[in-house]
This record gives sequence, structure tokens and C-alpha cells, in this order.
Amino acid sequence: MPPDTQLGSGLWARGQGVAAASIEYSDDYATGLTRAKAEKKPLLLIFRARWCRWSGEMVQETLIDSRIVSLSKQFVCVLVDADHDSHVARVLNVKRFPTVLVVGLNGQERSRTTGRSAVATLAETMRDGLRSPLVASENTGITRQSGFE
Repeated sequence: MPPDTQLGSGLWARGQGVAAASIEYSDDYATGLTRAKAEKKPLLLIFRARWCRWSGEMVQETLIDSRIVSLSKQFVCVLVDADHDSHVARVLNVKRFPTVLVVGLNGQERSRTTGRSAVATLAETMRDGLRSPLVASENTGITRQSGFE
């Protein structure tokens, strides 16, 4: 049974569903960029695909863990549907799902994890992204990468 059937089709609808009730997600990448700039927070980009079993399990298990939800408050979070927003995945070189990226205010990738992550692994990826000296010191705003305008 595909993950969207198990979890309800609303889960995959642009940041809505089970995990969205716990973590506040932006609707799409462009909205996330705008919010990140305004709030001066790094982006947490979570790429998933409807057909990917591991994406469904990550949303259903890892992203609802209280430690991840707590850490997520330090980011602007975007749940990217790679089937719908394939251009974003292509530009950011995301080829496997799920993939989680931390992107700093200057648009540079700070950390990445691929595959269904255990809570401890994802939490460390998030902390690594926050510890990056460039994330902590960036205050020039986000530069849009080509293809996202």
C-alpha cells in the first residue's frame, strides 16, 4: 500500500497532514525563502516523494518526534513534494528520497542527509546546520538561485 494511502492523501498535499500538525511548514520553496529572509532563519528543506516508502515512514515516524519538532522551531521548514516541485529537487541536486537539507541565509547548503533518518541522525543534521559559522553570522539575506524565480 503506498504511503499516501496509508496516511491519507492530505499528508502529501503541500505541507498538510499528520506531520504538518506538529512542525510548521511553508507551502513551497519560494514561500520558505521569503519567510527565512524575513525571520533570519535557515531553511530546513525536506524532500519526499509520494511513491517513496521511506519518505512516508520518515513523515509518519521521525518528523513527529518531539526532539525534531522542537529543533524545527529554529528553522523555516519546507516540505517539498519532489513530484510536484521537481525543478527545486533538480537544482539542489536531490536524487534520492527522502533528503533533508539545511540551507543558510545566503542560499548555501550547510548539511544534508539522505534516506529515512533515525531521529538522532536527523537531529544531528539539523544541529550541524545550526552550528555552521556561516548560518550564525549570515545577515545579508537570501540570494535566490537561478531556476527558483
